[in-house]
Amino acid sequence: MKINILRLLFFLLIISCNSKDCKELPSSFKSYEEELSEIKSVDFKFEDYLTTSKSSFIDSATYLSCDGINGYMIIEIKNTDYIYHNIPISLWNSFINANSFGTFYNVNIKGYKFKNRMNNGNI
Repeated sequence: MKINILRLLFFLLIISCNSKDCKELPSSFKSYEEELSEIKSVDFKFEDYLTTSKSSFIDSATYLSCDGINGYMIIEIKNTDYIYHNIPISLWNSFINANSFGTFYNVNIKGYKFKNRMNNGNI
């Protein structure tokens, strides 16, 4: 749990120091590292972070949106980060209110098209 809090604080620090407008976010990326760097540099209209301490499967979850309608969902599972694109905020709200984050993820999110994933620093 301490690691998730430190990640959140680090993430917020990076965002506040290097903020860009959402319009500056590219539509495609060459690598996971580039994508994560660009995402972290944007001042999103809506940001939400989920404490997943009750889950044995989902390590952390973040939702970032430029328009408050669709956005990026970053899910960490067993040291692997998955970045999902164009996730409706309604799906995020259903996820954070689910009885089981893992079950909800497997049924509603896992098959959703995602661009990049990072496993222990490697694509």
